[in-house]
Amino acid sequence: MRRPLTALVFLVLAALLGGSIAAGAATPNDTSCRKATVSGSPSTKELLAYDACRFDKLDAAVAALKPTPAPGSTPAASSTPRPSGGPTSTVPSPTPSPTPSPTQPDVRPAACVGAANTPGGADPWGGCWPGPQNTGYPRGVAGDTRKAVTLTDYTGPTTIRTCGVVIDSKTIKQDLLVEAGNGTDLTKPCVTITNSLVQGVIFSERTTWGPVVVRDSTVRPNGLSWWENVGRSNTLVERVDSTGSQGVVKCDMNCVVRDSWVHGMRLGGAYHYNAAGGNGTDRFTVEHNWLTCGDWSSKEDDVVSGSNGDAGCSAVIGFYGDYAPFTNSTIRRNHLLSTFDMSTSGKNQQSAYCLNPGYYPGKPYGTVSKVAITDNVFGRGGSGRCGVFGPVNSIGKDLGDNTWSGNRYDDGTAIPVELG
Repeated sequence: MRRPLTALVFLVLAALLGGSIAAGAATPNDTSCRKATVSGSPSTKELLAYDACRFDKLDAAVAALKPTPAPGSTPAASSTPRPSGGPTSTVPSPTPSPTPSPTQPDVRPAACVGAANTPGGADPWGGCWPGPQNTGYPRGVAGDTRKAVTLTDYTGPTTIRTCGVVIDSKTIKQDLLVEAGNGTDLTKPCVTITNSLVQGVIFSERTTWGPVVVRDSTVRPNGLSWWENVGRSNTLVERVDSTGSQGVVKCDMNCVVRDSWVHGMRLGGAYHYNAAGGNGTDRFTVEHNWLTCGDWSSKEDDVVSGSNGDAGCSAVIGFYGDYAPFTNSTIRRNHLLSTFDMSTSGKNQQSAYCLNPGYYPGKPYGTVSKVAITDNVFGRGGSGRCGVFGPVNSIGKDLGDNTWSGNRYDDGTAIPVELG
């Protein structure tokens, strides 16, 4: 499996090569690889060849250097790798009008559990952050006003090819793959999963499949999957506790993740982790979630032994224009936190920035449009600035038709938009 460069290695290259690859800018190697391997509408094989070419050239450059940190440089984050042989994204050109997001009543405890600005504790708007008592399947924990459920084993198909499936109060012990669709209206789901424990991933790849609605459920895959915990198109995620494996709720098109808790991933492989994000995303609402990256629940043997230094966080929320633009989306009232470990070895596994809005000119779709980022709260973490280098990477040379307002640290300090 190809092992992508970490954000810290990109910082080194940016400093030592005169900033030629800072912030994901195109390099001569990148351009030659693209000309040599990709033309017209690239196939999956061509995209993989492009990645292989590009990283082989960069790996050779790194091997010839003795990197030292360069203050003030901006590292370029890497997209989540796509292993060969598995399903690939099928993001089309941006589709017409956005599908309305269904509105659901908040399910919150009478009193928050824990201190303010902690999982389950008070948020700044008179409610409670998502946490153990108001996400996941209802199991009678302190502060949870939902009726506890008794789980029984799910005995239905794990590859669903017919709409109209409702799964309630079940333990699902394998990956659940949805390969059926009835449109893009999230109020009319093809598959509904509620009050359940899912010990695999929930994956609906094509933009013609779904909608898939997941509510009041725990998604905790066994081991480390190369699929995201929940994704990838026409997906609604509410009051979900997503933990273990890659953790991430990932979106290509038409998704909502709301009032959910994403945390405690399993570190390993060559993965660069996010709690929410995508590699080409149209219409993604990320609203009122508690999101972390770097508070690992477990680690693969190669990480424990020190033989794998590549796995780690790219960002808590991260978008990368590998396969389509990042557009028509909302990131609102979330709590973001990283830099749990700032030791010499540990910080390489933490988020370079807590939020990567998606501006990487060197990528095929490196700009951001019609994205509103408002009223988010950034925990300072061990670095004092949420990510290793800061709270947020650049959104563009100028704000354009995007919105940035009300974003701040959890102590109230305002965070300005990052441009350039």
